[in-house]
Amino acid sequence: MNDVRPILAVVTPFLTPFRVQFIERVAREMPALRLRVFVTQNPDHGPWDVGSIAGAELTHLARNKPWQHAEGFFASLGPDLSTARSLLDTFRSQPPAAIFLVGYAYPSHLRLILWAHRRIPLLLWGDSNALGDTARGVRGVIKKLLLTRVIKRCAAVLPCGESGRQFFSRYGARPDRTFLCPADPDYRLIDSPSPETLRAVADRYGFVPARRRLVCCARLVQLKRFDSAIDAFVSIADERPDWDLVIVGDGEMREAWRARVPEKLANRVVWTGFLKDPAEIAAVYRHSHAFVHPGDFEAWGVVVLEAAAAGLAMIVSRVVGAAVDMVRPGRNGSLVAPGDVAEIARAMREWTSPEPLERARRESLAISREFREKADAVRGLRAALIATGAITED
Repeated sequence: MNDVRPILAVVTPFLTPFRVQFIERVAREMPALRLRVFVTQNPDHGPWDVGSIAGAELTHLARNKPWQHAEGFFASLGPDLSTARSLLDTFRSQPPAAIFLVGYAYPSHLRLILWAHRRIPLLLWGDSNALGDTARGVRGVIKKLLLTRVIKRCAAVLPCGESGRQFFSRYGARPDRTFLCPADPDYRLIDSPSPETLRAVADRYGFVPARRRLVCCARLVQLKRFDSAIDAFVSIADERPDWDLVIVGDGEMREAWRARVPEKLANRVVWTGFLKDPAEIAAVYRHSHAFVHPGDFEAWGVVVLEAAAAGLAMIVSRVVGAAVDMVRPGRNGSLVAPGDVAEIARAMREWTSPEPLERARRESLAISREFREKADAVRGLRAALIATGAITED
């Protein structure tokens, strides 16, 4: 028997655990839709092996590597436009009820936006945000002209948070066609962690109840600026002898950053390496007490949502997208200048003190609950589909 359910086509450059989790939630919570997922770039992006998605049909259209430089752009242009042709051929032969498009930074995605206009409702998801919108002068004028035209051709936009809403509004998105749809963690793993996983993680990394922990979690690349978190911790370590620093992740900067730790503090800085299992990452948060993200930039930052949901004190760079939604200075943490060691150290001193730390725990949990109620990703998608006429309220 043919499946006559309306199709929601999800078009994404690559897959991450959070994106897969979101698609699987949509499949569970909106069973009246048939989900078809198309990966337009490199399916091997990152260290995750995504071979299938529960409740969805998965198609890898290409193995183009997303470009980082001009030479990469021109080398990938031909294959990417070929991907666009494959997408359009598919949608012409079997039109979806709507297209959920992740990002607009690829020619194939721009081609799809132009084609879908006035044909099929296209919902543009993006983690672009006002904090990173720094183009000025001629570049700013060109960006305004081009991006305004792109946004106007989308039936709706779905930013992650408030800073994303501000970004899309700046380029002409209609308020009544803007719906929050954050990339978020599996809150179940944080709210109700497995006791067995908690014990296993504590045993593996020596997390004893008598000690307190600051945690950083991300790829170990220069943009994340964990060097400044390490230097700040070193500067306050003698004042906080019962505190340790936990670094979750791996990457090219690992050895250089390890070298910044004085020998006398080596046993107080824990390097977990890359943790593939989200349940183990959640367990690390539950064993921690304060969170530090000193990065030069982060478009969104799911780690920030994870830390708040675990009730941690928050020390976050003010240019991180999710900071606007998750950090209330003076209530549950501090916003700091990217990579500013002195400012990060001051925040560490404040939020590792007993009374502020306990206050931050209560406030972070409350802020997380409030955000989840306001910005549920599947609810945002459903509202966008109804508003654009792709589905009915039934």
